[in-house]
Amino acid sequence: MIAFFGDERGTLIETVHIRKGRMIGNRPHFIPKLNCHGDSEDPREWLTSFINQYYTDNILPDEIFLTVDLGKDLYRLLNDVFKERFSIKNDVRFIHSHDEEEKKLVDIAYNNAKNHFRGFAEEQDQKKKALDLIQRKLKLPQLPERIECYDISNFQGDQSVASQVVFENGHPKPEAYRRYKIKTVTGSNDFASMKEVLTRRFSHKEYEDPQLIVVDGGKGQLKMALEALKEVGRADIPIVGLAKARVKGEFSDQEIEETEERFFLPGRQNPVTFGKSSEALHILVGLRDEAHRFAITYHRKLRDETSLSSELDFITGLGEKRKKLLLKKFESIDAIREASVDEIASLSSFNRVLAERILLQLQKVPG
Repeated sequence: MIAFFGDERGTLIETVHIRKGRMIGNRPHFIPKLNCHGDSEDPREWLTSFINQYYTDNILPDEIFLTVDLGKDLYRLLNDVFKERFSIKNDVRFIHSHDEEEKKLVDIAYNNAKNHFRGFAEEQDQKKKALDLIQRKLKLPQLPERIECYDISNFQGDQSVASQVVFENGHPKPEAYRRYKIKTVTGSNDFASMKEVLTRRFSHKEYEDPQLIVVDGGKGQLKMALEALKEVGRADIPIVGLAKARVKGEFSDQEIEETEERFFLPGRQNPVTFGKSSEALHILVGLRDEAHRFAITYHRKLRDETSLSSELDFITGLGEKRKKLLLKKFESIDAIREASVDEIASLSSFNRVLAERILLQLQKVPG
């Protein structure tokens, strides 16, 4: 069952799962800026698109109850898509006219959508106010609806990687995150690494441009990133450096004071600061922290793969193809050590003898 409610701020689509006449679950989906009652928006178009996407990753029911009539042509189109996608023969029933019992369930779905919308819309209003504040304090020409943050990570100059994290309308957008393995830089050189990442990022014209770029660090890191942007011909994109809060005082002091997070702008001597309880600060610091986490996670994964690969090199009978299968199935040496002989032996082209040999090499006695 699918119902919706909204205004000019966005639309909340509520999906309610019914089994044997009873509600067993529901899920809200908020789409910013989609005005479901606006003259320019045809609900049949965006609702058809939503239904198609929603049932890509969810179980397809026999019947779908709707609060609007999509029309025979769109029903036929969705049916054809579902039959091919799920390899089914029977049609999915789309029900718009409801009896008394069905109408009660539809009303529940509609009221859920209305109540959930209020919560999402209030949060959206808070995010909008925070983005307005970011625009004013950082002197941005546009509201920073899309903000990108980049972080470089390396270990003793080895295996440098970078992360690109994206927030849209103040919320993380994980599907837009990107990871980069630095290819053209030897050793630890954050400027050259940043230049490579920004060059690769802005060579993709199909990606939407951000209204703000955040880099982790103070004036030095900001200067390097700004020069990198100039060299790739994108100095038009506003950029800011975010320097972490510092602890002031000595270890023996009774009270330790922490400085504010500082934001450095090109051409400005003194940093910009935000109130500690400011939603604007929470957005920007959350973005920086997420970029750092994403880079560290990727770097750790590459180090584990390298370490795992090197240990596997000493195992007789384990060629490159089998090694890749192990690396795909198990992400760390500890994961292989915890695996059973049967789990390893079940992999394609493996056998029990080889599985026991692998576990013995990794200092685990097979059981």
